Amino acid sequence: MAVVTSGNETIIRYSRGLIAVYYVLVLACGLLALVLGVAAFGQAVGSEKWVDKLWGVVGFAVGSLSFAITAIQMYMMGKSYAGTYVAVGPDELRFRLPRSDGELVHMGEEQKLKWSEIHSLTYEGNWKTRTCRFRAGDYIYTFYQNNCPSPGKVAELIAQHTGAPLRDKASA
Repeated sequence: MAVVTSGNETIIRYSRGLIAVYYVLVLACGLLALVLGVAAFGQAVGSEKWVDKLWGVVGFAVGSLSFAITAIQMYMMGKSYAGTYVAVGPDELRFRLPRSDGELVHMGEEQKLKWSEIHSLTYEGNWKTRTCRFRAGDYIYTFYQNNCPSPGKVAELIAQHTGAPLRDKASA
């Protein structure tokens, strides 16, 4: 997690090091997919009978496909985490968090909430989970450790700006 002050906003985002790890994994998985694809092709064009080399070709091809799919998924996760932020300003809370529709992770739209709209702030932090919840209008927003760089820091900053007491469900 990185906390950056820009002008009159405090911006909380994922560490650039974490994002770089995702892109390194993309390269590693992509290279493994390429190597296994070449191995499958090499096995397929070999001089043995197809009966003798079929399972080798299938094994290398499945491995290549698996690493290629993993590389794509790691790229999408790294890209979505790179665009994730929570900006706490004097007038509003702005945030952009990753969303998951089933299996794929992608960036959600930027949300802007005025401080007067936010109420019922709770934070649950223990060894198992870290979750910040609040209401704004008819919606309940949930920031947890898988979609927010630091739910605890976000809850603390929201409590400071709204003046509302922060209820910690873990200690209740």
